[in-house]
Amino acid sequence: MKIFATLLSMIVFVFCANSKETNYTASTPAGSIVRTFLGISLTDSIDFIRWKLSLTDNKYSLECNYGIGKPNTNGFYNGGKKVSFSGFVKKENNIYTLINGSKSLKFAELNLNLLHLLNNDNTLLVGNGGWSYVLNSLTPTATSKFSIIAKPMVLKDSIAFEGRTPCGIPNIIEAGKECYKLKWYLVLYSKKMSRLLTGY
Repeated sequence: MKIFATLLSMIVFVFCANSKETNYTASTPAGSIVRTFLGISLTDSIDFIRWKLSLTDNKYSLECNYGIGKPNTNGFYNGGKKVSFSGFVKKENNIYTLINGSKSLKFAELNLNLLHLLNNDNTLLVGNGGWSYVLNSLTPTATSKFSIIAKPMVLKDSIAFEGRTPCGIPNIIEAGKECYKLKWYLVLYSKKMSRLLTGY
C-alpha cells in the first residue's frame, strides 16, 4: 500500500511539474460577445474590460475588472466591477475555446505571446482607437513565428490603423518629456488597386 501511495504521489508530482501555466493580460472593448460570456449586462455603461487569464493544460481561470475609465489613470471610477470564474478550455489547431456552463468564448493564438478574441465565425473581433481585442502574455517569448495567415488583400489606395500603446517606444518621445500613453493613427498607402505599399 505504501509503495502504491508513493508511486501515485510521484506521478502527481511529475504531472504538476510538466503543467505549464501561461498568464495573459489585456484591456479590451466590451463587445456583446464578450459581455455575454462574462455575464455582463448588455445595457451597462462600460468603457473597457481589464483581463487576467491563466491557462494550464485544459483548464483556465479568469478575472475581469470593468467599468467607466477614470481619465489619466489606468483604473475605473469607484474601482469598477469584477467577475471571476474558472472552467475548461479546448484547443483545436490555433483556436482556444473557453467553456463557462453553456457559454463559450474563442481566441486565436497569433503566436506564443498573443491571443486574439474571435467572433462566432472565427473572424477577428475589431477593436477601436482605445483598446484592441488582443491579450498579451505576461512572460513573452522571443519568436518570429505566427500561427495565423492573413488573407491576401488588395488596397484601393490606403489602409488605416489606430490604437494606443505605452510610452516606452524608442525615438518617439523626446527624452525628459512627460508621457502617459501614445495614441496612434497610421495610414499605409499603396499604388492604386495594388498590394505594393508605397508610403505611410
